[in-house]
Amino acid sequence: MREEESAAFESLKRRIAELEAERDTYLKALYALMRQDIVFDEEELQDLKQHGIPLEQVIAELEHQKLQA
Repeated sequence: MREEESAAFESLKRRIAELEAERDTYLKALYALMRQDIVFDEEELQDLKQHGIPLEQVIAELEHQKLQA
């Protein structure tokens, strides 16, 4: 039982490290994106309030920004 707990603990530690690395990647992309001035007009703000932005679009835009950097 102790070996199983140890293996499970090590697996969780590896997964945490993977998730932290993924988080850091997304944060770097977000910081790069936010360095640019973002201006919305009133019509765009109303559209965003009503419809939001699909996650896929956000990811695509972040990936595009990363390629531009």
